[in-house]
Amino acid sequence: MSFSVIMGIYLLVLAADDMFKKSVPLALLAAGMIPTVLSFFCGTRPTPADRLLGLSVGLILLLAAKLSKEMIGYGDAAVFCITGTAAGLGMTAVMTAVSLFLLLAYSVTMLAKGRLNKKSRVPFLPFLFAGYVLTQFMRVGGV
Repeated sequence: MSFSVIMGIYLLVLAADDMFKKSVPLALLAAGMIPTVLSFFCGTRPTPADRLLGLSVGLILLLAAKLSKEMIGYGDAAVFCITGTAAGLGMTAVMTAVSLFLLLAYSVTMLAKGRLNKKSRVPFLPFLFAGYVLTQFMRVGGV
């Protein structure tokens, strides 16, 4: 089983937990070490510098979670530490951009329909999973 599939399954489990429970258990976050370690042996094998830059995205989000009194969830930020270290900065940046676009489209639609308001909290990990899947298709398709 390839690194991409294992990371995808991991993100799917996290997304489901986040969507239904509105939180991510610490044990599931710790399980992120599995795809991270596998990324050193298979997959795209980002350079050590690219991995550190990818990790820095998650660390910055952890700081933002602390400073914003968790407007960004600690679990979301921790997942970015995992994906950033495993996939590197480039992949993490593209995946983040796609995820945020999907979240924006969903939020605007739900606001327009009256199902969300300005203070509603939307779980992010389902959008991160969708962003990861779309990013994998873009890589395969040569985009």
